[in-house]
Amino acid sequence: NDVPFIGDSPETSLLVAVLDEDIRSEFSLADHPDCNADAITDMTLKLEVDVDEDELEMLKEWIRAGAPE
Repeated sequence: NDVPFIGDSPETSLLVAVLDEDIRSEFSLADHPDCNADAITDMTLKLEVDVDEDELEMLKEWIRAGAPE
């Protein structure tokens, strides 16, 4: 579907959207209008565990920093 896994911000990153319900519910990319809350899978259901909030925040900070290696 060509949607970028990591966007310019956590709010535009599919990686975060599959793990964060709040971001998933508001997810919208102009270049990919069909990729929205209805189309994004809640991966926390597949993990069968709650996502650690501290780890999720570290992921968001990494993306905000430009996703350096």
